[in-house]
Amino acid sequence: KLKINTKFDKISISVLANGFQFEDSSGSPTNKNLNDMITSGYLTPAYVLEVNQDAEGYDLEDRLEKLTQLVKTLI
Repeated sequence: KLKINTKFDKISISVLANGFQFEDSSGSPTNKNLNDMITSGYLTPAYVLEVNQDAEGYDLEDRLEKLTQLVKTLI
């Protein structure tokens, strides 16, 4: 898992077949950054950053670039 410490929260990121799973690691009841990313449409309500894929499951976009851009908004 990739762990990120932001000014407000701690976030863990793990790889999924269709993207990345974001999790709160701070132990707080609410995670400001995760909630903001859901509201902004970056993450699904299940805290997943989805990567567009074709019918066979191959990525149609650069998943690392997509993750990098989102992480840059956090730090």
